[in-house]
Amino acid sequence: MVKSEINMKDFFLLEPEISRYQEMKLTIKEDGKIHLSASLKREINSKEIELYFHKADCGEVYLKPNGSRPQKFTKAGTVKNRKIVEYLRKTKAAFPVVYSVKQCEEGRIWHGTLKNNEP
Repeated sequence: MVKSEINMKDFFLLEPEISRYQEMKLTIKEDGKIHLSASLKREINSKEIELYFHKADCGEVYLKPNGSRPQKFTKAGTVKNRKIVEYLRKTKAAFPVVYSVKQCEEGRIWHGTLKNNEP
């Protein structure tokens, strides 16, 4: 039997989980393959992106679309660059390395922070 009046204060709303497919992230595999998640690729909307990694520990990355010396990503959102693997190995990072990425307030720059090496 359904009540005619419902007191919504007695209930809580179950919020939808953020799908891992909606998460904006950059992933680097041990073979040097750099991959943009589908949602990040869609938001950046460019295949040519400069990547700036923090010199000390590679714990942060900045993504600058359409820069003067960009990585050229495929339509699928991947590019291969083995040099980053050398830097990441020096920091003893566990592969795959995953950065959670958000757009900066300044506009067309994106900032990524190293996650706890979650696959």
